[in-house]
Amino acid sequence: MVVSPPLGRRPLRTEVRGTLLLDHCVSPDGTAAGLRSAEVVLRMSGLASCNGVRDVTGSGRVTWYRTAYRGGPPWGTSELGVAARVDDWSAAGPLPTIQVRSGPLSGHTVTVGTVGTPRMMHCSTQGVGSLAGSFRVSVRR
Repeated sequence: MVVSPPLGRRPLRTEVRGTLLLDHCVSPDGTAAGLRSAEVVLRMSGLASCNGVRDVTGSGRVTWYRTAYRGGPPWGTSELGVAARVDDWSAAGPLPTIQVRSGPLSGHTVTVGTVGTPRMMHCSTQGVGSLAGSFRVSVRR
């Protein structure tokens, strides 16, 4: 995920954009058993610093696949949006809740686990221009 301009001590209007690759997806209740992997393109913005973000908005698109590792033709696409305007967020917590607005799993909410990375520990002295790592993603009705 690219952070532009990089996070620093002063709050600035900032955009985060990037792609999440989801593999080995499971559906515990079987309602989405055919969805095995996805590519998620996200764009979020807000007034951000190393201490957190205010006024978060965002959108995205999911391309779903019936095979692991996004193999074969896409099965469908979903449009995403931030579930509600987020007034305050910290990298110590999960990303703001994302709403599936159309396509497969429409009406579900998506939660991406804590995004704090070792790089964030040095944010105030070195800035942060990107976020990378492995995160737990949950989709619920």
